[in-house]
Amino acid sequence: MVMFFGLTNSPATFQGFMNHILKKLIDEGHVVVYLDDILIFTSEVETHRYLVRRVLEILQKNKLYLKPEKCTFEAWEVEYLGLIVGCGTMRMDPVKIKAVNEWPKPKNKKQLQQFLGFCNFYRRFIKNYSKIARPLHDLTGNKTWNWTEAQDKAMEELQKSICNEPVLRIPIPGAPFRIEADSSDFANRAVLSQLIDNQWHPVAYRSESLTPTE
Repeated sequence: MVMFFGLTNSPATFQGFMNHILKKLIDEGHVVVYLDDILIFTSEVETHRYLVRRVLEILQKNKLYLKPEKCTFEAWEVEYLGLIVGCGTMRMDPVKIKAVNEWPKPKNKKQLQQFLGFCNFYRRFIKNYSKIARPLHDLTGNKTWNWTEAQDKAMEELQKSICNEPVLRIPIPGAPFRIEADSSDFANRAVLSQLIDNQWHPVAYRSESLTPTE
């Protein structure tokens, strides 16, 4: 089966197709699919092998084929969509962390936007992301480019926050959640935590900058 490149709705069409053929396994809660990236997760090896066989049979039936060199089987953790997932946690890809740490100081708005776009993917890992990044975002608007000590400090703090390799817990069914939130004059922030083994663990951080009207 071949999906044409360049068509506007190709990704959505292919995603819908994958969701359809793997719907039963997805509904059972052991399979996640994003386009051609399939993640199978279980707590028991035999169950895992059974599900892998089912997925392979479905793919074969629908004339979809895998490249062995791009597959990982029976691993405790895997890289999936830019994240390292496994053992009930997810963390940033060390390769991406290294890239952020070595990112040169932006010399114009375009370079700054590239840096912020890269960091934004991991904002769920960073407490107070909007507050930290605000001086950088201020330069992406209509203001005249003027990189100052405030931007230096913001970029260094953002790099430090990412390079500390924060770890988030993957939510588990049945355990209680807790939301903590507050707001300042220019941003709001929140953390979603879950009680696991009698300890509160962060599941995700959320923060947003406020407009003058807000």
